[in-house]
Amino acid sequence: MAFDHGSVSFSLFKLDGELPEDLLTRLEAKAMKPLDKVGEEPVSGFAARHILETEFTTETCWIGDFCHFHYATAVRRVPPALLAAECAKRELAAIKVAGSEGSGYLSRKRRTEIKEEARKELIKQGVPQIRGIPVLIDPQASLMYIGIASAKGADEVATAILEALEIPMLPITVETSVAEVLATSGEQLDPIQLVDGFEDGTERWMGRDFLTWVWFMAEQDGGKFTVPDLGEFAVGVDGPLTLAAEGEGSHESVLRKGVPTGAPEAAAALASGKKLRAARLMIGRPDEAWHLSLDADSLGFRSVKLPDGEKMNKLERFEERAEFLHTLQAALRALMARFAKEVSGRKRSATVEAMRDWALGRGLQEKPKKKRS
Repeated sequence: MAFDHGSVSFSLFKLDGELPEDLLTRLEAKAMKPLDKVGEEPVSGFAARHILETEFTTETCWIGDFCHFHYATAVRRVPPALLAAECAKRELAAIKVAGSEGSGYLSRKRRTEIKEEARKELIKQGVPQIRGIPVLIDPQASLMYIGIASAKGADEVATAILEALEIPMLPITVETSVAEVLATSGEQLDPIQLVDGFEDGTERWMGRDFLTWVWFMAEQDGGKFTVPDLGEFAVGVDGPLTLAAEGEGSHESVLRKGVPTGAPEAAAALASGKKLRAARLMIGRPDEAWHLSLDADSLGFRSVKLPDGEKMNKLERFEERAEFLHTLQAALRALMARFAKEVSGRKRSATVEAMRDWALGRGLQEKPKKKRS
């Protein structure tokens, strides 16, 4: 999804170094091939302000303090239905010719040859399928936004950028953020056990612990938190919810209808030891709100709706949206920093106990009806 309009999805990376002075030259050296050079094998490369522009200049790649370009992939494919129809047409014509010569039969080898001939001709006639993933770099904050929430897809783009620009980078996840906060103490966190005797066997437990803690603090403390230099914010959790666990039994529960956070199924999932793997969040402050779906395992941001801006000029609007993205990531990183402090050191015991009481007590919130005498 593009960063200049509508909802956006992205993965976040921290850059460990400054952008090279010959940034544009490096990108152009690995620019996307012209479409007439694209064949059956996928080809990838960089493009500037749109996926067909391969001239990298200040005008085409820089908007204010932000660098914006695309990672494009193109390939020519023949739709299966079209290939089947073309083969049928050619085979009928070949059978007619063979019949006039006395055989009226096509061997398997000849059918294979016809299919290959048809495929090659249709490939030349076909329009390339092209896909572009936007990239936004904020040099002042040493941040890079890659416009895809999938960890695999984001890693592919990050690898290509690393090869081109030679800048070390690290994906921002719950694990990396917590490690940064706890670096001075050297403390290692253990998974939070919401239920006695339930061991979370997944390696991705920390992200799920974090998102479950966000749900807990949103309901218990009103979700209020402070972002350095930006002030007071609040976070809320909404559906659809995905609760997951490793081990025996049902591993995943997806709740969509009604008010999922208050549903009996949510209480039952928590009471069985499941944790929140994905949810819809609202992060806001007075007059501004961010809505997003967050994947706890990869920290992939999906379908992010930014606040309504005030800028009307296209370039100013882009810079405003980039600032909204910066505020969102700052708010989320502040939440992760608070999580690290709340579930470590002297605070850990009280926090974990409160989360266990919250998780196990949800099923008791509805009072039983009194029996008539």
